[in-house]
Amino acid sequence: MCSSRDLTPTLVFIVLVAACSAGKSPGGVDAAVDSGQADGQVDRAVGTDVLDTAGARDVAADLGDVLAERSSNADAQDAATLRDSASGDGDAEVGDVADDSRDANDARDSAVDTGVLRDAGKDLAAPVKDAAPEAAKLDGTADSPLPPAPNSCANPIDIPMDSPYTDLVLSTTGESHKFDLPCAQGGPDLVLRFALGEYSAVYADTFGATWNTILSFSTTCPPSPTAGNPDPGTSACSDDACNTTQSQAVALLPNQLYYLILSGANGDSGDVTVHFQHAGLGTGLVAALDPGTGSVSGTTITRTRGPIAACEASGPSASYWWLTCPDYLGGALTASTCTGTAFNTVLSLQIPRTGLVSCNDDYDPCGSRSFINPTVPPGAGLNVLTVGGATTSDYGDYLVTYTRP
Repeated sequence: MCSSRDLTPTLVFIVLVAACSAGKSPGGVDAAVDSGQADGQVDRAVGTDVLDTAGARDVAADLGDVLAERSSNADAQDAATLRDSASGDGDAEVGDVADDSRDANDARDSAVDTGVLRDAGKDLAAPVKDAAPEAAKLDGTADSPLPPAPNSCANPIDIPMDSPYTDLVLSTTGESHKFDLPCAQGGPDLVLRFALGEYSAVYADTFGATWNTILSFSTTCPPSPTAGNPDPGTSACSDDACNTTQSQAVALLPNQLYYLILSGANGDSGDVTVHFQHAGLGTGLVAALDPGTGSVSGTTITRTRGPIAACEASGPSASYWWLTCPDYLGGALTASTCTGTAFNTVLSLQIPRTGLVSCNDDYDPCGSRSFINPTVPPGAGLNVLTVGGATTSDYGDYLVTYTRP
Protein backbone atom coordinates (compact mmCIF):
# COMPACT_ATOMS: atom_id res chain seq x y z
CA MET A 1 0.00 0.00 0.00
CA CYS A 2 1.28 3.39 -0.90
CA SER A 3 0.47 6.60 1.01
CA SER A 4 1.95 10.03 1.79
CA ARG A 5 3.00 8.85 5.28
CA ASP A 6 5.51 6.41 3.79
CA LEU A 7 7.41 9.20 1.98
CA THR A 8 9.28 12.06 3.57
CA PRO A 9 11.15 13.71 0.66
CA THR A 10 8.75 15.22 -1.79
CA LEU A 11 10.56 13.97 -4.89
CA VAL A 12 10.69 10.39 -3.63
CA PHE A 13 6.96 10.59 -2.94
CA ILE A 14 6.22 11.44 -6.55
CA VAL A 15 8.37 8.62 -7.86
CA LEU A 16 6.74 6.07 -5.56
CA VAL A 17 3.26 7.30 -6.40
CA ALA A 18 4.02 6.78 -10.10
CA ALA A 19 5.50 3.36 -9.47
CA CYS A 20 2.62 2.33 -7.28
CA SER A 21 0.11 3.60 -9.75
CA ALA A 22 1.72 1.52 -12.47
CA GLY A 23 0.71 -1.56 -10.57
CA LYS A 24 -2.90 -0.45 -10.18
CA SER A 25 -5.73 -0.82 -12.65
CA PRO A 26 -6.77 2.25 -14.71
CA GLY A 27 -9.76 2.54 -12.50
CA GLY A 28 -7.48 3.06 -9.54
CA VAL A 29 -5.81 5.97 -11.27
CA ASP A 30 -9.19 7.56 -11.94
CA ALA A 31 -10.21 7.17 -8.34
CA ALA A 32 -7.02 8.72 -7.05
CA VAL A 33 -7.20 11.72 -9.27
CA ASP A 34 -10.92 12.23 -8.76
CA SER A 35 -10.76 12.19 -4.95
CA GLY A 36 -10.36 15.39 -2.97
CA GLN A 37 -7.51 13.86 -0.97
CA ALA A 38 -5.53 13.19 -4.14
CA ASP A 39 -6.13 16.80 -5.17
CA GLY A 40 -4.60 18.09 -1.98
CA GLN A 41 -1.60 15.79 -2.13
CA VAL A 42 -0.79 16.61 -5.69
CA ASP A 43 -1.24 20.32 -5.00
CA ARG A 44 1.40 20.13 -2.27
CA ALA A 45 3.75 17.77 -4.02
CA VAL A 46 3.89 19.16 -7.56
CA GLY A 47 5.44 22.60 -7.76
CA THR A 48 7.41 24.70 -10.21
CA ASP A 49 10.76 23.71 -8.76
CA VAL A 50 9.95 20.01 -8.86
CA LEU A 51 8.74 20.08 -12.51
CA ASP A 52 12.04 21.64 -13.55
CA THR A 53 14.09 18.67 -12.22
CA ALA A 54 15.26 15.54 -14.02
CA GLY A 55 13.11 13.52 -11.65
CA ALA A 56 10.00 15.26 -12.89
CA ARG A 57 10.89 14.22 -16.44
CA ASP A 58 11.15 10.60 -15.22
CA VAL A 59 7.72 10.97 -13.61
CA ALA A 60 6.33 12.24 -16.91
CA ALA A 61 7.72 9.22 -18.70
CA ASP A 62 6.27 6.85 -16.08
CA LEU A 63 2.89 8.54 -16.25
CA GLY A 64 3.06 8.34 -20.04
CA ASP A 65 3.55 4.58 -19.81
CA VAL A 66 0.59 4.29 -17.42
CA LEU A 67 -1.68 6.31 -19.68
CA ALA A 68 -0.53 4.45 -22.80
CA GLU A 69 -1.37 1.12 -21.10
CA ARG A 70 -4.71 2.48 -19.96
CA SER A 71 -5.64 3.82 -23.40
CA SER A 72 -5.08 0.41 -24.97
CA ASN A 73 -7.86 -1.04 -22.75
CA ALA A 74 -10.30 1.89 -22.47
CA ASP A 75 -11.93 4.51 -24.64
CA ALA A 76 -9.71 7.51 -25.48
CA GLN A 77 -12.41 9.73 -24.05
CA ASP A 78 -11.35 8.76 -20.54
CA ALA A 79 -8.11 10.69 -21.05
CA ALA A 80 -10.04 13.85 -21.90
CA THR A 81 -12.31 13.25 -18.89
CA LEU A 82 -9.21 12.85 -16.72
CA ARG A 83 -8.08 16.35 -17.63
CA ASP A 84 -11.44 18.13 -17.69
CA SER A 85 -13.34 16.60 -14.75
CA ALA A 86 -10.93 17.62 -11.95
CA SER A 87 -10.39 21.16 -10.62
CA GLY A 88 -7.41 22.91 -9.01
CA ASP A 89 -3.90 23.80 -9.99
CA GLY A 90 -2.53 20.34 -9.32
CA ASP A 91 -5.13 18.71 -11.57
CA ALA A 92 -4.31 21.04 -14.43
CA GLU A 93 -0.63 20.32 -14.15
CA VAL A 94 -1.24 16.55 -14.03
CA GLY A 95 -3.18 17.00 -17.29
CA ASP A 96 -0.24 18.93 -18.72
CA VAL A 97 2.09 16.08 -17.76
CA ALA A 98 -0.24 13.59 -19.47
CA ASP A 99 -0.36 15.75 -22.61
CA ASP A 100 3.43 15.98 -22.59
CA SER A 101 3.58 12.20 -22.34
CA ARG A 102 1.30 11.72 -25.36
CA ASP A 103 3.34 14.31 -27.26
CA ALA A 104 6.49 12.33 -26.49
CA ASN A 105 4.93 9.11 -27.79
CA ASP A 106 3.66 10.91 -30.90
CA ALA A 107 7.10 12.40 -31.44
CA ARG A 108 8.67 8.91 -31.38
CA ASP A 109 6.06 7.62 -33.86
CA SER A 110 6.60 10.68 -36.02
CA ALA A 111 10.33 10.10 -36.02
CA VAL A 112 9.80 6.60 -37.40
CA ASP A 113 7.38 7.86 -40.02
CA THR A 114 9.76 10.66 -40.95
CA GLY A 115 12.49 8.17 -41.69
CA VAL A 116 10.20 6.35 -44.10
CA LEU A 117 8.97 9.55 -45.70
CA ARG A 118 12.49 10.91 -46.02
CA ASP A 119 13.40 8.02 -48.33
CA ALA A 120 10.18 8.37 -50.32
CA GLY A 121 10.71 12.10 -50.53
CA LYS A 122 13.94 11.59 -52.41
CA ASP A 123 12.00 9.87 -55.19
CA LEU A 124 9.14 12.37 -55.16
CA ALA A 125 11.18 15.56 -55.03
CA ALA A 126 12.32 15.56 -58.66
CA PRO A 127 8.86 15.01 -60.23
CA VAL A 128 7.32 17.64 -57.98
CA LYS A 129 10.01 20.11 -58.87
CA ASP A 130 9.58 19.44 -62.59
CA ALA A 131 5.80 19.82 -62.35
CA ALA A 132 5.97 23.25 -60.75
CA PRO A 133 6.39 25.26 -64.00
CA GLU A 134 3.51 23.36 -65.62
CA ALA A 135 1.28 24.10 -62.63
CA ALA A 136 2.18 27.78 -62.91
CA LYS A 137 1.08 27.78 -66.55
CA LEU A 138 -2.24 26.14 -65.68
CA ASP A 139 -3.17 28.71 -63.06
CA GLY A 140 -2.11 31.63 -65.26
CA THR A 141 0.78 32.81 -63.11
CA ALA A 142 3.45 32.14 -65.74
CA ASP A 143 3.65 32.29 -69.53
CA SER A 144 0.06 33.55 -69.65
CA PRO A 145 -0.50 37.18 -70.74
CA LEU A 146 -3.32 39.21 -69.29
CA PRO A 147 -6.52 39.16 -71.40
CA PRO A 148 -7.10 42.28 -73.50
CA ALA A 149 -9.28 45.00 -72.04
CA PRO A 150 -12.95 44.84 -73.06
CA ASN A 151 -14.15 47.28 -75.73
CA SER A 152 -10.77 47.68 -77.37
CA CYS A 153 -9.21 46.98 -80.75
CA ALA A 154 -7.96 43.68 -79.30
CA ASN A 155 -11.30 42.77 -77.71
CA PRO A 156 -14.15 44.30 -79.77
CA ILE A 157 -17.83 43.42 -79.91
CA ASP A 158 -18.34 40.89 -82.72
CA ILE A 159 -21.28 41.45 -85.07
CA PRO A 160 -22.95 38.19 -86.20
CA MET A 161 -23.08 37.84 -89.98
CA ASP A 162 -25.39 34.85 -90.41
CA SER A 163 -28.36 37.14 -91.10
CA PRO A 164 -28.63 40.11 -93.52
CA TYR A 165 -29.61 42.32 -90.57
CA THR A 166 -28.79 42.52 -86.87
CA ASP A 167 -30.02 44.89 -84.16
CA LEU A 168 -27.32 45.55 -81.56
CA VAL A 169 -28.50 47.02 -78.23
CA LEU A 170 -25.54 48.99 -76.86
CA SER A 171 -24.56 51.81 -74.53
CA THR A 172 -21.58 54.17 -74.51
CA THR A 173 -22.36 55.41 -71.00
CA GLY A 174 -19.28 55.04 -68.82
CA GLU A 175 -16.97 54.29 -71.76
CA SER A 176 -13.86 56.33 -72.50
CA HIS A 177 -12.95 58.38 -75.56
CA LYS A 178 -10.30 56.43 -77.49
CA PHE A 179 -10.49 57.45 -81.15
CA ASP A 180 -10.72 60.57 -83.29
CA LEU A 181 -13.11 59.96 -86.21
CA PRO A 182 -12.94 61.61 -89.66
CA CYS A 183 -16.42 63.16 -89.70
CA ALA A 184 -16.89 64.65 -86.20
CA GLN A 185 -15.27 65.20 -82.81
CA GLY A 186 -16.19 62.08 -80.86
CA GLY A 187 -16.81 61.23 -77.24
CA PRO A 188 -17.05 57.88 -75.42
CA ASP A 189 -16.88 55.09 -78.00
CA LEU A 190 -17.41 51.38 -78.62
CA VAL A 191 -15.51 49.10 -81.00
CA LEU A 192 -17.44 46.57 -83.11
CA ARG A 193 -15.99 44.08 -85.59
CA PHE A 194 -17.29 42.02 -88.54
CA ALA A 195 -15.92 39.90 -91.40
CA LEU A 196 -17.24 39.80 -94.97
CA GLY A 197 -17.21 36.70 -97.12
CA GLU A 198 -17.93 38.55 -100.38
CA TYR A 199 -17.93 42.04 -101.83
CA SER A 200 -20.81 43.75 -100.02
CA ALA A 201 -22.68 46.93 -99.25
CA VAL A 202 -22.51 47.37 -95.46
CA TYR A 203 -24.91 49.66 -93.61
CA ALA A 204 -25.47 50.86 -90.04
CA ASP A 205 -27.75 53.44 -88.44
CA THR A 206 -28.63 54.69 -84.94
CA PHE A 207 -32.13 56.01 -85.65
CA GLY A 208 -34.21 56.01 -82.49
CA ALA A 209 -31.41 57.19 -80.19
CA THR A 210 -32.03 60.33 -78.14
CA TRP A 211 -28.47 61.68 -78.30
CA ASN A 212 -26.03 62.85 -80.97
CA THR A 213 -24.30 59.74 -82.37
CA ILE A 214 -21.41 59.02 -84.75
CA LEU A 215 -20.82 55.84 -86.78
CA SER A 216 -17.67 55.11 -88.73
CA PHE A 217 -16.53 52.05 -90.71
CA SER A 218 -12.79 51.38 -90.74
CA THR A 219 -10.39 48.85 -92.21
CA THR A 220 -8.03 49.38 -89.27
CA CYS A 221 -8.23 49.77 -85.51
CA PRO A 222 -7.41 52.35 -84.29
CA PRO A 223 -9.19 54.02 -87.22
CA SER A 224 -7.37 56.61 -89.30
CA PRO A 225 -8.64 60.12 -88.45
CA THR A 226 -8.11 61.22 -92.06
CA ALA A 227 -9.71 58.22 -93.85
CA GLY A 228 -12.18 59.22 -96.56
CA ASN A 229 -15.13 57.29 -97.95
CA PRO A 230 -13.96 54.23 -99.92
CA ASP A 231 -16.42 54.73 -102.81
CA PRO A 232 -18.11 57.80 -104.32
CA GLY A 233 -21.58 58.42 -102.93
CA THR A 234 -21.02 56.41 -99.77
CA SER A 235 -20.76 57.76 -96.25
CA ALA A 236 -18.42 55.49 -94.30
CA CYS A 237 -18.43 58.00 -91.41
CA SER A 238 -21.73 59.63 -90.43
CA ASP A 239 -22.67 62.18 -87.81
CA ASP A 240 -26.05 63.76 -88.65
CA ALA A 241 -28.21 61.89 -91.21
CA CYS A 242 -31.77 62.27 -92.56
CA ASN A 243 -32.18 65.66 -90.81
CA THR A 244 -31.53 64.12 -87.37
CA THR A 245 -28.65 64.02 -84.92
CA GLN A 246 -28.34 60.26 -85.49
CA SER A 247 -26.10 58.45 -87.96
CA GLN A 248 -26.50 56.43 -91.17
CA ALA A 249 -23.23 55.02 -92.54
CA VAL A 250 -22.74 52.89 -95.65
CA ALA A 251 -19.61 51.46 -97.28
CA LEU A 252 -18.86 49.19 -100.26
CA LEU A 253 -16.26 46.71 -99.06
CA PRO A 254 -14.41 43.63 -100.33
CA ASN A 255 -14.26 40.47 -98.27
CA GLN A 256 -12.02 40.92 -95.23
CA LEU A 257 -12.15 42.02 -91.56
CA TYR A 258 -13.56 45.46 -90.65
CA TYR A 259 -14.41 47.62 -87.65
CA LEU A 260 -17.38 49.83 -86.86
CA ILE A 261 -16.85 52.60 -84.30
CA LEU A 262 -19.83 53.97 -82.36
CA SER A 263 -19.30 57.32 -80.64
CA GLY A 264 -21.05 60.52 -79.59
CA ALA A 265 -20.57 63.97 -81.07
CA ASN A 266 -19.29 66.61 -78.66
CA GLY A 267 -18.88 64.06 -75.89
CA ASP A 268 -22.49 62.77 -75.97
CA SER A 269 -23.19 59.22 -74.78
CA GLY A 270 -26.13 56.99 -73.96
CA ASP A 271 -28.15 53.91 -74.88
CA VAL A 272 -28.63 53.07 -78.56
CA THR A 273 -29.72 50.31 -80.93
CA VAL A 274 -27.40 50.01 -83.92
CA HIS A 275 -29.24 48.60 -86.96
CA PHE A 276 -26.62 46.71 -88.98
CA GLN A 277 -27.32 45.40 -92.52
CA HIS A 278 -25.32 43.91 -95.38
CA ALA A 279 -26.03 42.75 -98.95
CA GLY A 280 -23.89 41.07 -101.61
CA LEU A 281 -22.87 43.13 -104.65
CA GLY A 282 -22.38 42.23 -108.31
CA THR A 283 -19.10 41.21 -109.90
CA GLY A 284 -18.89 44.27 -112.15
CA LEU A 285 -20.18 47.82 -111.90
CA VAL A 286 -21.56 49.01 -108.53
CA ALA A 287 -23.32 52.38 -108.40
CA ALA A 288 -26.02 54.34 -106.59
CA LEU A 289 -29.56 54.26 -108.04
CA ASP A 290 -31.37 57.56 -108.27
CA PRO A 291 -35.03 57.82 -107.18
CA GLY A 292 -37.91 58.17 -109.65
CA THR A 293 -38.14 56.68 -113.12
CA GLY A 294 -35.05 56.07 -115.23
CA SER A 295 -32.70 53.54 -116.73
CA VAL A 296 -29.17 52.26 -116.20
CA SER A 297 -26.98 50.43 -118.68
CA GLY A 298 -23.62 48.73 -118.84
CA THR A 299 -21.77 45.60 -119.85
CA THR A 300 -21.21 42.40 -117.90
CA ILE A 301 -18.21 40.68 -119.43
CA THR A 302 -15.55 39.96 -116.81
CA ARG A 303 -15.79 38.52 -113.32
CA THR A 304 -13.54 40.49 -110.97
CA ARG A 305 -15.18 39.27 -107.74
CA GLY A 306 -17.08 36.23 -106.52
CA PRO A 307 -20.79 35.91 -107.47
CA ILE A 308 -23.61 36.91 -105.13
CA ALA A 309 -25.56 33.87 -106.40
CA ALA A 310 -28.92 35.55 -105.75
CA CYS A 311 -31.82 33.62 -107.33
CA GLU A 312 -29.39 31.06 -108.78
CA ALA A 313 -27.73 33.63 -111.04
CA SER A 314 -24.12 32.62 -111.62
CA GLY A 315 -23.05 34.90 -114.47
CA PRO A 316 -21.28 38.28 -114.30
CA SER A 317 -23.45 40.99 -112.71
CA ALA A 318 -23.79 44.67 -111.81
CA SER A 319 -25.46 46.20 -108.74
CA TYR A 320 -27.26 49.47 -107.90
CA TRP A 321 -27.94 50.48 -104.31
CA TRP A 322 -29.77 53.22 -102.39
CA LEU A 323 -30.67 54.20 -98.84
CA THR A 324 -33.96 55.24 -97.26
CA CYS A 325 -34.59 57.40 -94.16
CA PRO A 326 -36.88 56.79 -91.17
CA ASP A 327 -39.67 58.87 -92.77
CA TYR A 328 -39.61 56.87 -96.01
CA LEU A 329 -43.13 55.68 -96.89
CA GLY A 330 -42.18 52.75 -99.10
CA GLY A 331 -43.83 51.75 -102.37
CA ALA A 332 -43.64 49.51 -105.44
CA LEU A 333 -40.41 49.11 -107.40
CA THR A 334 -40.40 48.01 -111.03
CA ALA A 335 -37.33 46.90 -112.99
CA SER A 336 -37.09 45.24 -116.42
CA THR A 337 -34.52 43.99 -118.97
CA CYS A 338 -37.19 43.24 -121.57
CA THR A 339 -35.76 45.82 -123.96
CA GLY A 340 -32.16 46.62 -124.83
CA THR A 341 -30.67 43.38 -123.44
CA ALA A 342 -29.51 40.48 -125.64
CA PHE A 343 -28.66 37.70 -123.09
CA ASN A 344 -30.48 35.58 -120.50
CA THR A 345 -30.77 37.84 -117.44
CA VAL A 346 -31.74 37.59 -113.80
CA LEU A 347 -33.00 40.62 -111.82
CA SER A 348 -32.97 40.64 -108.01
CA LEU A 349 -33.77 43.10 -105.22
CA GLN A 350 -32.23 42.63 -101.76
CA ILE A 351 -33.85 44.41 -98.78
CA PRO A 352 -31.68 43.30 -95.83
CA ARG A 353 -33.80 44.87 -93.07
CA THR A 354 -36.63 42.45 -93.92
CA GLY A 355 -34.50 39.55 -95.15
CA LEU A 356 -36.40 39.82 -98.46
CA VAL A 357 -34.87 38.88 -101.83
CA SER A 358 -37.17 39.32 -104.83
CA CYS A 359 -35.98 37.94 -108.16
CA ASN A 360 -37.01 36.82 -111.64
CA ASP A 361 -35.20 34.83 -114.30
CA ASP A 362 -37.50 34.34 -117.31
CA TYR A 363 -40.43 36.71 -117.64
CA ASP A 364 -42.96 35.15 -120.03
CA PRO A 365 -43.69 38.21 -122.21
CA CYS A 366 -39.94 38.78 -122.57
CA GLY A 367 -38.64 35.20 -122.98
CA SER A 368 -35.29 34.88 -121.22
CA ARG A 369 -35.36 38.49 -120.01
CA SER A 370 -36.46 39.56 -116.53
CA PHE A 371 -39.06 41.71 -114.76
CA ILE A 372 -39.66 42.32 -111.02
CA ASN A 373 -42.24 44.40 -109.17
CA PRO A 374 -41.66 44.06 -105.37
CA THR A 375 -42.85 46.45 -102.66
CA VAL A 376 -40.16 48.30 -100.75
CA PRO A 377 -41.21 48.61 -97.06
CA PRO A 378 -41.24 51.97 -95.24
CA GLY A 379 -38.46 53.04 -92.90
CA ALA A 380 -34.70 53.39 -92.99
CA GLY A 381 -32.39 50.89 -94.59
CA LEU A 382 -30.29 49.55 -97.46
CA ASN A 383 -31.63 48.33 -100.83
CA VAL A 384 -29.66 46.64 -103.64
CA LEU A 385 -30.87 45.94 -107.21
CA THR A 386 -28.69 43.53 -109.23
CA VAL A 387 -28.72 42.48 -112.91
CA GLY A 388 -26.70 39.48 -114.02
CA GLY A 389 -26.46 36.48 -116.31
CA ALA A 390 -28.38 33.30 -115.57
CA THR A 391 -25.26 31.20 -116.26
CA THR A 392 -21.54 31.85 -116.58
CA SER A 393 -21.93 32.04 -120.36
CA ASP A 394 -24.64 34.75 -120.12
CA TYR A 395 -23.11 38.21 -120.24
CA GLY A 396 -22.89 41.32 -122.44
CA ASP A 397 -24.64 44.66 -122.79
CA TYR A 398 -27.71 45.30 -120.63
CA LEU A 399 -30.34 47.96 -120.15
CA VAL A 400 -32.47 48.15 -117.01
CA THR A 401 -35.51 50.42 -116.93
CA TYR A 402 -36.90 51.09 -113.48
CA THR A 403 -39.17 53.08 -111.23
CA ARG A 404 -37.79 53.57 -107.74
CA PRO A 405 -40.17 54.88 -105.05
